[in-house]
Amino acid sequence: MEILVEETLPDTRLAAFLKMSMARAGADRGFLILEQVGELFIEAEQENRGDSPKTATLIPLEQCTKLSQAIVRFVDRSLQTVVINQPEHKGIFAKDPYFLNSQAQSIACLPLFFQGIPSGVLYLENTMMPGVFTADRTEDLKFFCSQSPYVKSLQTFLGPDIPKFRPTVSLTQLPLTARELEIVLLIAKGLSNKVIAEKLGISISAVKKYILNVYGKFQVNRRVQIVTMASELGLL
Repeated sequence: MEILVEETLPDTRLAAFLKMSMARAGADRGFLILEQVGELFIEAEQENRGDSPKTATLIPLEQCTKLSQAIVRFVDRSLQTVVINQPEHKGIFAKDPYFLNSQAQSIACLPLFFQGIPSGVLYLENTMMPGVFTADRTEDLKFFCSQSPYVKSLQTFLGPDIPKFRPTVSLTQLPLTARELEIVLLIAKGLSNKVIAEKLGISISAVKKYILNVYGKFQVNRRVQIVTMASELGLL
């Protein structure tokens, strides 16, 4: 059973979550990648289990060459877990340039949900052994990422500071268009941009544009914050 040491700094909580996830899965490298304003950023990383995780400057995913961007984007888009337990069994990622020089023997990448809302990706590797991320370990990791005290603690600071917005933001000040409201309601159901686009019959780029508008009107930068604000304003 994990004992959550109450930390006040967001980056400390991110590091604790990443370190515990790696320990549960048997990974020696890990990255915590979270969404902000529609883009993915590396918010914590650890190169091996003996080191302390790094949490500092946000690194855009496209600037990080230490992991498979293709796998991360696939998981973020599809909300499906990807596990590669043999270097030669890469499947649809066989042509990913990352694997040309990678020492990864096992890879596990899964979507993260905060309050049921897709919020990012957890990416783990073992550079020493193939077959590390067994079905049992992967299921245990999924449970940990959905139920552990660390996740509940992360949800606290990933949500917006509602009292800060209450005096300045109202429905009359941020009139959402009908389409924007539709998208807010679908985000609240935990749907990805891809599924939202399919449901509304529009492109994914159009969905992203509408979501950017909502970020600006709500003065927030994460999907889970959109849902919290929408609930506070009585839109849900």
